[in-house]
Amino acid sequence: MNNLRSGKNGFLGNSAFALVAKVFSLLSGYVFLLFVSRNYGAESVGLYALCTSVISIVAVVARLGFDTHLVKVASSYRLNGQGPFASYCYRLALKVSALLALFFSLGLFVFRDSLAVNLFGKPGLSAGFCYAAAAVLPIVAFQVNAGFLRGLGFVKVFAFLQNSALSLFSLFLVLLLALCFGFDDIYTPVLAYTLSGYVTFFVSVYLVKKVSSKPSRAPGVTTFDFINDAFPLMLAASMGLVLFWADTIILGILKTETDVGVYNVAVRVSMLAVLALKAVNTATGHRFAELCSRGEHEELSASIHDSTRVIFWCSTPVLFLFVALPEFWLGFFGPEFKVASTALIFLSVGMFVNAISGSVGILLQMSGHHVAYRNITFVALALNIGLNFLLIPSFGINGAAFASMVAIAIRNIASVFVVYHHMRILTVYLPFIHRKR
Repeated sequence: MNNLRSGKNGFLGNSAFALVAKVFSLLSGYVFLLFVSRNYGAESVGLYALCTSVISIVAVVARLGFDTHLVKVASSYRLNGQGPFASYCYRLALKVSALLALFFSLGLFVFRDSLAVNLFGKPGLSAGFCYAAAAVLPIVAFQVNAGFLRGLGFVKVFAFLQNSALSLFSLFLVLLLALCFGFDDIYTPVLAYTLSGYVTFFVSVYLVKKVSSKPSRAPGVTTFDFINDAFPLMLAASMGLVLFWADTIILGILKTETDVGVYNVAVRVSMLAVLALKAVNTATGHRFAELCSRGEHEELSASIHDSTRVIFWCSTPVLFLFVALPEFWLGFFGPEFKVASTALIFLSVGMFVNAISGSVGILLQMSGHHVAYRNITFVALALNIGLNFLLIPSFGINGAAFASMVAIAIRNIASVFVVYHHMRILTVYLPFIHRKR
């Protein structure tokens, strides 16, 4: 697998592979969504969205930020030829996160009825939470594995695990389950997602065993210190994830499963606008960590300039297409989803601001400014939650989309200013006026 490890000049190759992986992930995700929406209906899409949102939030807390922290730690040890120390830190992260995942899985299973009835007001959601509880452990474990592989420089392997594996296996399994059991059970998509988590976990274990060294205790690394270093990253990641899922969850509390399903399709479609950003983040996260640790500011600035130019030119046409023809794109999923056309416009604008801001989130985390990023995310999250509760009762999915657009824009614009203030690097690319900093 050494040929899959990134080198100093591997940005374009890794970005291209990450882009292909992300495109493949989105395509399989959209085929999955098309299949579910047309055969199980908007209600099933809504239940799937609520269950996967709970899985994602619980998983990010259980990981404790280890997946991101391992990128920095493993990258640093790798550069110094200390692979056994990196393996030790990986084993430590996996043990702690697995224990937390088991704890949260049990809690989700025990309190599934209370969550379904008292929080969401949907008793039938309890069955979906059973599947969600079973999915937490394998998803947490494979994401820790993916972070470790990313830190070792295996960006293409990481791109497959993080971007493609889960959606690909989910699509295959939902088709298989539908073939075997038909379309009567609206929780079949959630079951397929849970099973795909286990398949991805086993694949990631195999890949880690192929490349990891025999662990040797890293000097000066204690469990408490390791958790303490990773914890701020978890706070930033968890708030970012809640920021992403807040509108879906609050819609689930205040509106019907069908509303959630229709809105979730609009969210998924709008994410095409950040396709290039996700690909670049996948390819450059470990690279930014290396350049920051070596203090190579000029090369870091040049890498960011290259990445933001790619992001801008890939994202701009997508925004124009969604703003001009929102009903056309939503109509692929069925006529009942066309009502989300205004929501798609709001969401696309928010995603576009996110995209053209560049890799500000991952740059702040890799350069030691994770506290500032956490604080920005907290403000954006509080604003998003407040606006959702204020707007959804009167404006439904359009209110949720507007709240999301405002919160995402504020988080990214503020992050751009913080990066420029601390690092004198302008991450935004604007044609004809942008220059290297």
